[in-house]
Amino acid sequence: MGETGEPCSRGTIFVAYREATRALWGDEAIERLVRAMPEDAGRAFLSTQSSDEWVPERHVITIADAAWDGPCERDRVTFHRLIDQMIELGFGRVRRILLSLANPPILLRRAADLWREDHTHGTFGYVPLAVDAARITLRDHPYVDSPVQRDAFGEGLRYAMSLCNVRSVTAEATPAPPGALYVLLRWS
Repeated sequence: MGETGEPCSRGTIFVAYREATRALWGDEAIERLVRAMPEDAGRAFLSTQSSDEWVPERHVITIADAAWDGPCERDRVTFHRLIDQMIELGFGRVRRILLSLANPPILLRRAADLWREDHTHGTFGYVPLAVDAARITLRDHPYVDSPVQRDAFGEGLRYAMSLCNVRSVTAEATPAPPGALYVLLRWS
């Protein structure tokens, strides 16, 4: 697990990105992503097969950037569709039973542990703001410094929460101190 000290995530994220890209745009889009990435990131993107593998978070950021510039054509709605599909094929598939039984407060209470299962670095927390709202915080993680990955993080949270017993969920990035990312989640 992240033996170099470099922030890493489970291979599930790579597999989910790859399968979501294939589901939305086919193998040609995967080849396009790989061509847009540095060689080491592209090789890892193609070769990672399981959640037992740990991959550098910098590669996850590279994939998100390549998807944003490539098949998503810098369109936020299209990018969110990719992130939703990725969550569906990764986190959602793996944790389907938990999500179907949970409500937002239950999921939020488990969120830091779920984060730690899939990421070697970063501090994930939340503050309940109301019965139907919470502020999610991510600190000390490379996603905080990447505009594209910040958006992916917020949309991933929104979509994962939508898999719980709720009608609708919104996510909004809010101002945060340096080194942190805040996302305001509301649900009904």
